[in-house]
Amino acid sequence: MSAPASAPPYASTYNWHHDVRVNGAIYPLRNRLDDAYNGQPLSDRLFGFTPEQSAAKAAVHELGHALVWLDGGLRVTQVALKRRLDGNDPFYGVVGSGPIWEGRTTAWAVGAVAGERAVDRWLREEGLWTPSRAAWAELSAQHDRVKVLDLPLDPKPGFGSLLADYGDLHQLADNALTRVWDRLRATLPALLTRESIGGQELATMNGFTYPIPPNKRRTKASKK
Repeated sequence: MSAPASAPPYASTYNWHHDVRVNGAIYPLRNRLDDAYNGQPLSDRLFGFTPEQSAAKAAVHELGHALVWLDGGLRVTQVALKRRLDGNDPFYGVVGSGPIWEGRTTAWAVGAVAGERAVDRWLREEGLWTPSRAAWAELSAQHDRVKVLDLPLDPKPGFGSLLADYGDLHQLADNALTRVWDRLRATLPALLTRESIGGQELATMNGFTYPIPPNKRRTKASKK
């Protein structure tokens, strides 16, 4: 019996640019970085963001992660803004997620890519969007992309050439962000003012039930 034919290459509907490298490796971008920025140390200020806009961008990125994870039934421990001392990007954000529960790998991946997609949407709504700023939002998500590509996703997403496309995760994240966007915008001022919100409080503020780990959920039978 002859071996089955391999699956055809994925027909990507996303136009990825492969002309930017990060740490020597190609970093595919949906938006093209203007030639004027290539070869320079990139920062929010280089792209014309004020300190206030830089803080908002960082907060939107982290709330994108956090609210999409909560919407997907995953736990968030904290979302916070941190201040840099180097003067380039005054703020960066952090969000703590709980463990990736069994069967929830794709949901976690969608929340992970929601950070860069949230910034893209915010840039458009604020009238700040340019291809280079959108590319910077993607480049700022390098840590997120590494984590997503390390996940045991099947099929493994690629950038225009494999059986699935990283842009499909972007689309799933866009859909999820549409569900939580009004809540993200409403929560943004609180995060900018307080600079830290615990995961359980964030869930309560936005009408989510704080997820319970599967191994701690009690069935009706176990309660008897």
